[in-house]
Amino acid sequence: MNTRTLLEDSLKAIRNDERIGNGTCSMIDECMDDEEIIEDLEKASVTTVKEALKVAYMWEGIYEEKKANVDSQCDNFKYSSWNN
Repeated sequence: MNTRTLLEDSLKAIRNDERIGNGTCSMIDECMDDEEIIEDLEKASVTTVKEALKVAYMWEGIYEEKKANVDSQCDNFKYSSWNN
């Protein structure tokens, strides 16, 4: 499978996922367009659709943790450098 096909299949899997995909009101659903997702998957060097979903769940988890920390006025955000 070539890289572009992998990225397009990964995007499709993310958009169709029942927890983070279209219509879920997740950060990925509401805030990321298709090209952003593809670009970020390229940066993450994903090699399988399963890995892409895992990365997308990680993005969503980081967003949710950030939101929880802001909502609770907590200053111990753990993932500030997760993508270095």
